[in-house]
Amino acid sequence: MVALSRAFYWQQLLDDGLVGSGSEIAKREGLYHSTVNELLRLTLLEPGGSRAI
Repeated sequence: MVALSRAFYWQQLLDDGLVGSGSEIAKREGLYHSTVNELLRLTLLEPGGSRAI
């Protein structure tokens, strides 16, 4: 849940133009840019999720 919350917060920063990229977020947070980008992908998940049959 923490990762999901962070991802949506970061996505909001991007959407609002407060930061220009995942790399900028990574610098601010002291993380690798790949970590930030991986977490940002969580914002693309479907709310209900999809299940394979």
